[in-house]
Amino acid sequence: MNDAANNKVPDAVLLIAPGCPHCPKMLDALGQMVKEGEIGALQVINLAVHRERAAEFGTRSVPWARIGKLEFEGVHSPAELSAWAKTAGTPEGIATWCDAQLTAGQLGRVEARAHSDPLWLAALLDLLGNEQTSLQVRLGASAILEGADAALLAGYGPRLAELTRHSDHRVRADACHLLSLIDNDLSRKALTACLNDPDQGVREIAAESLAVLAARH
Repeated sequence: MNDAANNKVPDAVLLIAPGCPHCPKMLDALGQMVKEGEIGALQVINLAVHRERAAEFGTRSVPWARIGKLEFEGVHSPAELSAWAKTAGTPEGIATWCDAQLTAGQLGRVEARAHSDPLWLAALLDLLGNEQTSLQVRLGASAILEGADAALLAGYGPRLAELTRHSDHRVRADACHLLSLIDNDLSRKALTACLNDPDQGVREIAAESLAVLAARH
């Protein structure tokens, strides 16, 4: 197997503890995935022996697993784990994980990742750009992006400008709001164009965002 192929196969970490009724199921499932080459390596940590590792991974419950960049609590079926492993390193996989977490009300978990890894910001923008995204997830994604480092968010200015031309007025409105956080010519140009948007709500948000940018000078 060449290096390029190896890089596409994620590694995994599993936290377990004695007496946990679900830990053996996760251990068996992930172990089988190693045998079948779906994950490259599996690190198993017994929290009864290494209690300090729970804080490192930010969890107090078991079983807890991380596949690539994606984290999971509780027991999951082999089919679920296999599906996640196939997309663990892709923007689509990260976006799907974020959608699932925000739907479950786990905004803090997604926020922690998004503020430390730009890939999560891109995934959240993908969710905002999808008209099928639920209102709950859309609100959560927008809130996290609002709190992101301004310099990191500015790197996605072109993507937000593109979203101001989306067919769905909700997507255009979200993009206009987030552009108020990016103080540059690209944002002002995109927002100025949105003053002529066919949707009144988008026009109003564009005007408000331009006012926010103007107030900074």
